[in-house]
Amino acid sequence: MPRGMRALMGAIGAAEATGAALASYLLFEPGFCTELTQLGERDTLIQADAIRRFVDAHVPAP
Repeated sequence: MPRGMRALMGAIGAAEATGAALASYLLFEPGFCTELTQLGERDTLIQADAIRRFVDAHVPAP
């Protein structure tokens, strides 16, 4: 989790039992999940060449 998000969650008590409900809500809220998935997809496309090189270096040839 990014440092800013950790700081926010800590400030609002999300690390405590009562704040855990907010963190849980965010993790399953459809809009948040959609944004998170889209962000991951964009990041993956940007890093596609580096990911291919990494996989190629670590997966044995058939």
